[in-house]
Amino acid sequence: LTEAWELAGDVVMEMLGSAWSGPRVPAVRDGRLVLVEAKHLRGERVLAPTLAGWAEFVALAEESQVPKQELRAGGSLWWERRLP
Repeated sequence: LTEAWELAGDVVMEMLGSAWSGPRVPAVRDGRLVLVEAKHLRGERVLAPTLAGWAEFVALAEESQVPKQELRAGGSLWWERRLP
């Protein structure tokens, strides 16, 4: 999945953005964790739905201004994991 995401992650997110409104995806903007609806992505780097992406999410979540409840929902949606 890691290699596939590196090759096609941008295309996947572009397709999701045109077809999927609703849940927000975890992304990095200016070095900070944000949750953004796929259709509103504009230059943010979406975290990969991989173990490495999860590890980065957890690390960034510690200093994030995003409410914990929203972070929990984002982690559950994107990785099917719970924040520690």
